[in-house]
Amino acid sequence: MAIAGRIADLITPGITGGIGDQDFSLVQGRIVSWDRLTGVNTVEINGGFVTNVSALHSGIPTWFNPGDSVQLVRKQSRYFILGKVASPGGTAGSSVQFRTRTDASTIANTSGAWVDLPSTGGALSLDVYVSSSRAVLILWGADITCNNSNAEVGWAISGATTLAPGSYNNTTIKNSANSGAAAASTAISTTCTGSYVMGPGVGLNAGLNTFTLKAKVGIFGTGVNASFGNQTLTLIPL
Repeated sequence: MAIAGRIADLITPGITGGIGDQDFSLVQGRIVSWDRLTGVNTVEINGGFVTNVSALHSGIPTWFNPGDSVQLVRKQSRYFILGKVASPGGTAGSSVQFRTRTDASTIANTSGAWVDLPSTGGALSLDVYVSSSRAVLILWGADITCNNSNAEVGWAISGATTLAPGSYNNTTIKNSANSGAAAASTAISTTCTGSYVMGPGVGLNAGLNTFTLKAKVGIFGTGVNASFGNQTLTLIPL
């Protein structure tokens, strides 16, 4: 019996819950509400509701949306949100996506229409999975050379979201050169870059979205076209 007693003494600590600082567990919950400005929130955990749960973030802070499943850690009586519970290719969202092209291409007068910005391998485009946060930071740029012309570079979205280029303020980059009445043409080359944070308020939908660079060219007098080199596109899901 003494041996049995010693065995029981060894087993008991292994099946007994933690006490004090050792009281630690993982649980899954659901976001009920989340204020994007203040972080004030309500989370449903095991059928109950906990308010103002702290969240652990790494990298660019994100937010959560009502209905999101989240993994939490409980340390004694306090909970911390570790992150979303989401499947790959779904609400988890993509990592940073980027692409560059070093070649240059020219586009003639487009008569006010947006066209694909050509380069080796076709128009520069990127696929990105947008999470339930429905927000993306977009960075794009190009070396734009205008010769008695004006040129813009923007991006169109297809897939889960449909959006034409230049739909909102400051979503295009521009360059222009105009010799006015002079007989000789005027050429100006400029490295142009743009940035834009797009969120659910402008219609961005969760799911697979494709961003494609587009251009629009107009001409003055003796102008013929505009040239676009060193194109870049970066997408940072938030």
